Amino acid sequence: MTMEFARTGSLAWGQQSFWFLNEETFIREYGIEFHLSRPLSVPQGLTKERLQQTLNAAAAAYEALRTMYRVLPDGQPEQCVLAHFEPPQVELTDGPVVPVDVKERPGFRCMVRTDGDVVSEAVLRANQIDIDGFAFSRLAREVERHLVDDGQGALFAGDEAFQPLDCAAAESEEAMQAASARAIEALSGLWREAPRNFLPPAGVAGKTLQLTLNDADLYASVQRYSTTHGVSPASFFHAVVGGAIAAWTQTYDLFLTTAVSNRWRPRSAGLMARIATEVDCRLEFPPGATGADFVRRTHGLLLRAYPYGVRDEEAGVAAKDRIDSESGSILQRPVRIEYLDYQGRQEAAGVAGSRRIEERTTDGGFDRMLFAFYPGDREFKFFLKCGGEVAAPEECRELFDAVIGFADALLGKPEAPLQELLSRIPTRVIPAEADWIANGNSRHLGARIRAVALAHPEVEEAWLEERDGLRCAVAGDRPDLIALHERMLLTASHDPLIRVPTSYAAFTSDSPRGDEPTAVLDVDPDYRPAADDDPRILAIVDVFESCHPGSACDPALSYAAAGGRFTMIPSMVSSLRNAGFESHPLDFTGIASLAAIARSRGE
Repeated sequence: MTMEFARTGSLAWGQQSFWFLNEETFIREYGIEFHLSRPLSVPQGLTKERLQQTLNAAAAAYEALRTMYRVLPDGQPEQCVLAHFEPPQVELTDGPVVPVDVKERPGFRCMVRTDGDVVSEAVLRANQIDIDGFAFSRLAREVERHLVDDGQGALFAGDEAFQPLDCAAAESEEAMQAASARAIEALSGLWREAPRNFLPPAGVAGKTLQLTLNDADLYASVQRYSTTHGVSPASFFHAVVGGAIAAWTQTYDLFLTTAVSNRWRPRSAGLMARIATEVDCRLEFPPGATGADFVRRTHGLLLRAYPYGVRDEEAGVAAKDRIDSESGSILQRPVRIEYLDYQGRQEAAGVAGSRRIEERTTDGGFDRMLFAFYPGDREFKFFLKCGGEVAAPEECRELFDAVIGFADALLGKPEAPLQELLSRIPTRVIPAEADWIANGNSRHLGARIRAVALAHPEVEEAWLEERDGLRCAVAGDRPDLIALHERMLLTASHDPLIRVPTSYAAFTSDSPRGDEPTAVLDVDPDYRPAADDDPRILAIVDVFESCHPGSACDPALSYAAAGGRFTMIPSMVSSLRNAGFESHPLDFTGIASLAAIARSRGE
């Protein structure tokens, strides 16, 4: 394939994390490609030649589909748009799909099953660095229409004046960079303020409930509403879920995480590219507002929140995890909203005027509530997936009905007072629990904290005390308190009910609780693990500093908090291996301090 580049440039914010996920560790060693896949409705008698014409037309219209990547001498990635690209047709087999390295060629292709020259089955596939789920769904529908119309009546809607490179260039402007820096700084404060665990557990561990609404008319009504009121369908559903949860839990200082950041802006709404990122948005419930006011305000908040979708998205998550572990849990839990349509072909066309709800329970835990909206040409689906530890099945059903009812109320009486609409939503009754630990507006479960301590080596007994904060006291055969603290940090990163103690105390197995402890560890913002005598910690510090010239690395900090750039992680992984230690790229994105990462290697 001839590599003639039409344009080159930096990556957009949404592409940065997926560049990391295309690091060679995933591609070459694990055979993983972070891709999107969508089966196509294939017209009868479709030939490979006709399919190729459509694929070529799509690649010509959208630069994202003919983009590959390279690494510059300074280690930074660059996207390169080919002047011409014919997406390959790859034989569809029952075995594993061979991953594509986007540093060698574009990831867009079509998997086909053929009988001679006739295509019987076709599946579009693309790398997530190039295109997000929202755009990929639209691409699949455009390809299907192009095939049915024989390329005559359905043209691809590419905007030559605004392509992914133009989006990246806009984000590189000084004003946007400054706005992002201010937003990130402000968001750190918001993360600390956010109430956590306003959905304390009341269900059955190990079970997950999914409720799915199928409604042929609802999405059309939302689209009409959005046009009339100058908002997006995504904003409408964000407001509906947020308002219903706020009323149900009586928690009006509410943050929700959504995964379609930058899709609200008019110019980027239809961009065929990877521009969707995650963003945390605080909802507002102003006195005297109408339902329509609430939706418009939510739309505006989401627009202004886009700079929070930082370039180092996963490194930002790591920093957030660190903050939340210190003050009490994960902000993005327990509620997350997605607005996507890339899960495959819709199963059946809806019937006008029909509405049905399907219910399915599966084994396995799920530590949050996930709301997802799937707009399609044939049917609209909206589902709630909730783990049994977050809410009991009957509570999930009550909330799901409340969300649907709130949507109907906003559509039917948009100018009605917001408080009147919210007052119709039932209030959740929180079961009494003697073991709750309050932390501001957050709640944590003492049994969970004690369980982590009891699972630690050499710990025989554990209890909690209020000693200028929360102290975790343990008795046993000289337990390692630093290691216990690291275990608590790691566990808190995925368990929102664990509050990391502010101090630890160790006692011997036979000493009464009134005795003086044999060891005490005070955990405060200045806590630092000892590194001088541990070659693994020193190795990872050396690697960090070699990848970030002129920087000084504190091994107690997470990668993001230490000032790392997410795109440098592949180089750090290689250097750490060269130093004689094993490592996986995802080790750098979690709650673990650099010290904890190093301690886990070679043991």
